[in-house]
Amino acid sequence: MLFGRSKKKKAQAKVAPQPIASSPPETPRAKPPPRAPAPAPKPAPAKKLIGQLLVEAGHISPGDLTRALEQQKESGGKLVEVLIDMGSIDRESFQQIMAKQPGIASIDLENYSIPPELASIVPREMAIQHEIYPIDKLGKLLTLGMACPLDTKTIEELTERTGLRVKPILCSHKDIQDCIAQFYGDKESD
Repeated sequence: MLFGRSKKKKAQAKVAPQPIASSPPETPRAKPPPRAPAPAPKPAPAKKLIGQLLVEAGHISPGDLTRALEQQKESGGKLVEVLIDMGSIDRESFQQIMAKQPGIASIDLENYSIPPELASIVPREMAIQHEIYPIDKLGKLLTLGMACPLDTKTIEELTERTGLRVKPILCSHKDIQDCIAQFYGDKESD
């Protein structure tokens, strides 16, 4: 039996090794089609001017706007105030239009507790002139109640003056006047 075993080993040794199957040669891949350039981001819609908004909403006529702009050039002041003085629009209508604008948050200040120390951030004269009042401060962010949150000049002026980022919130004229009277004293006492 020993002999028989050795024959098997010899027979196995004589068997030629089988070549390992190789994969077929790679065919060159076609280049992927060029990618279409990513669409350019849509530009942010330009903020409309207050006069344009009021005309589009049907609250004033284009003629009212023209007259108010002429009067504003002569006497200065804010366009909304000129339109109110002319009787072209009232404060409540203006407030309703602003509340419907995208991106404009509003708050009812009579239901909000305002820390009295915030009054020191905005000078009294500026608060009265621009109908604004600071309602909250968190770090470098100042939340500012405004009768007209589209008043970018006032926002820029306050940002420059305080070094804070200003987040405008729509508040009623009455709420702003009440805060000014409560925290700065009545404006008639000047």
